[in-house]
Amino acid sequence: MSIVLKDIPEDLRAQLEQEASANFRTLDQEALARLQRSFDLEMNTARDQRWIDESLASGPATPLTRGEMDDVRDRVLGERKPVDANPQTSAIFTRSGRGINLAQESSRS
Repeated sequence: MSIVLKDIPEDLRAQLEQEASANFRTLDQEALARLQRSFDLEMNTARDQRWIDESLASGPATPLTRGEMDDVRDRVLGERKPVDANPQTSAIFTRSGRGINLAQESSRS
């Protein structure tokens, strides 16, 4: 499939050519990809707006209690695996009345 691009302002054509080159596409392929993306964006925007409308129409959510929030936090932190780029340090999570504290311990010999 090909398209004919007529009477395109020079700066727009230059920008399209630059993007086509950067994306390893021909000028036609870049123009078609951008057209398709504009329709995809419209479709996604309409879908997202439906979700927002449905959420608003469903009424207010019931807020989580403090205990439910603590349970969620504990579950998430329990599933989290520490990521440590330096084997000389380790992260320790402690729970206080005000939230989660992260302390770094250094195990230097």
